[in-house]
Amino acid sequence: NNPTIDRSEIWHFKVAAEPAPTLSKPILISPINNTEIADGSTTLVWHKVEGATKYIVEYSLENTFPFLTNTYPTKRIETADTTCTVKCLIELAGGGNESAEHYWHVKAINEDEVSEWSDIWMFKLEYSSIYEYFLINNAMTTPNPASDKADLHISMVKYSDIIINIYDISGSQVYSIASAYDIGNHIIALPLQNLANGSYVCQIVSNGKLIAATNMIVKK
Repeated sequence: NNPTIDRSEIWHFKVAAEPAPTLSKPILISPINNTEIADGSTTLVWHKVEGATKYIVEYSLENTFPFLTNTYPTKRIETADTTCTVKCLIELAGGGNESAEHYWHVKAINEDEVSEWSDIWMFKLEYSSIYEYFLINNAMTTPNPASDKADLHISMVKYSDIIINIYDISGSQVYSIASAYDIGNHIIALPLQNLANGSYVCQIVSNGKLIAATNMIVKK
């Protein structure tokens, strides 16, 4: 006779789908997509992501972000800030007087989660050993946040005609003014009374090339 086999009760379970990350995809601010930058470096700016403790930034000579070394053709940076300054990758690789399209994107992380990568933006960054377009030592706006008016502080290295443009986070130009400035320090009043609360980018252009940029927050 075959022995009787007692079987347990039948239980069942479901495998839950992996929860979607709660960290939002970062939104890029500056430099505006498809910008041409005259200097050999620029500052990348993006919006803060709620819950993120740091960010991973990749910028590359190719929009697929391949890695050969940590500096060429893709460089990866980890930062707790929402800005980072980057140099021309051709310069980092030992190149000479050249320019190239650079692609960048950002993702937010914390101890438990990683967001999706942001959209990919491109800027054309020129490198010249003599920095022929170096016109401004620094640029900043005060106060920040600002309400009805902000002061743009610039330090000109030589006389130049410049255009000051303000863009919202969608990349739309909301203000522009053109003037000429001599060597030295200047304070330029920027009217903000018609702008909604939010983040903006103030860019300074000379001869069709971006020479400086600064982030600005409007809060009324």
